[in-house]
Amino acid sequence: MLSSTINEKSKEIANNFGVKGFEVSQKFIESIPGLKVFSEPFKEASKAARIAAANDKSGVKALGAGFKALGPALKTAFKPLIGLEILKALGQADKELVEIQRNLALSKGEARAFRAELANAAAASGDINVTTKAILKTFSTITKELGFQGRFNSQNLATATRLLDVVGLTEKSTSNLIAAAEIRGNLLEDEYKTILATSYALQRQTGVQFSNKEILEAVGQVTGQVRANLGANPSAIAEAVTQAKLFGAELDDIVGASKALLDFESSIRSELEAELLIGRDLNLEKARLAALTGDQTTLAAELARNAQDFETFTNLNVIQQNALASALGMQSDQLADILFKQEVQGKTAKELRALGKDELVDRLEAQTLQEKFTKSIEKLKSVLVDVVAAFTPINELADMTSFGTLFAFTMVCIAVWILRVKQPELVRTFKVPALPVIAVCGILINTYLMVNLSLKAQLFSGGAGMNVFSGDIFIIWCKIPDSVATI
Repeated sequence: MLSSTINEKSKEIANNFGVKGFEVSQKFIESIPGLKVFSEPFKEASKAARIAAANDKSGVKALGAGFKALGPALKTAFKPLIGLEILKALGQADKELVEIQRNLALSKGEARAFRAELANAAAASGDINVTTKAILKTFSTITKELGFQGRFNSQNLATATRLLDVVGLTEKSTSNLIAAAEIRGNLLEDEYKTILATSYALQRQTGVQFSNKEILEAVGQVTGQVRANLGANPSAIAEAVTQAKLFGAELDDIVGASKALLDFESSIRSELEAELLIGRDLNLEKARLAALTGDQTTLAAELARNAQDFETFTNLNVIQQNALASALGMQSDQLADILFKQEVQGKTAKELRALGKDELVDRLEAQTLQEKFTKSIEKLKSVLVDVVAAFTPINELADMTSFGTLFAFTMVCIAVWILRVKQPELVRTFKVPALPVIAVCGILINTYLMVNLSLKAQLFSGGAGMNVFSGDIFIIWCKIPDSVATI
């Protein structure tokens, strides 16, 4: 009976919305990388809410007790993190500067200016996914993929970061897209939107919808002679890729067929044989011209027109199928699969509503709430690094830190010496041997090291140090008994 009552009470407490709210928050915080340290305050709040719920069934009171415990706990968690995050920011900024120096063979000043340019691009993007650290990673990835160190447009690097991290394109495709944008003197953002708009316009004409990510990936994968023939124009490449897909093929299938069609003697002979066997006329003159000029879009459309559909293909015998495929510069199995896919696409087609470029981008870059929250935290950390890097150059900060440390050591030497003279009767568990000598040596060595630091570090740290030191002396002096103060 007692056990049953306890179980019922436990369930009642667990189902209290105040208790439940803090427990869910704790688990959510724990699941986010880098925020696990903040789960402890919510754990404390959950305990407080449980205690309140045990005494009173009201969920509001349990919630209030939880929030009351949450405030001090969060304050305690934040205190050590502020200094820690600043130190991490200093280290991250220094690491990024050194990486830029090494990769681009720049001086420290030039590296700092380049990093500031990337930081401005990250800030101007207004996107939580684009941070200075992420842009630098993208820059490293692209230069490695292309095989040379280039100074790419910072806005293009910001867009490339989104393509890599949010859209999920491969390194090769992203690198080829940014390279094309640089060659043409365009912004990658504009070309990215144009690719989506060009492809979607063709999709709307037939009602056949493709994955925009796959279209982008395919466009980025096009290289060599095909890219050259299309003027390295992403819009033209997107049109060719989409037209090939509407046929039920991939661009590689169209390119393969074009090579066969360029063997004019063989192509014309195969066309005549196919016409004789299948009993209908073929007209591949436009297809051969398109193959000659490298116009893959027109070629895909002409091949689709001459191939007709899957049902027509299935009504042919094997010899007729082989002849038709040969005339189109393909294998029979290859053509059969292309027409089958085209048939499925046609049967599942639907009316597609008009979408603008920005709408297409927004849909492609959609993220979950947790992804957005995680990226927001990373963005905040990146902003801290950018602020530290902009207002406190790392080498100067290191000198200031060194000055402060040496200044403190000097004060310790002086203070110990004064105490030994003024209060020799104090009980000391440890007594510095040869104090005057050690104290004087410490003062001289520390002073020598401070003098050899940068002038800015001396002026800034020296002034701040003297203000703090004089303030401490005043406070201590005010607290010393009069009998001691008159010594």
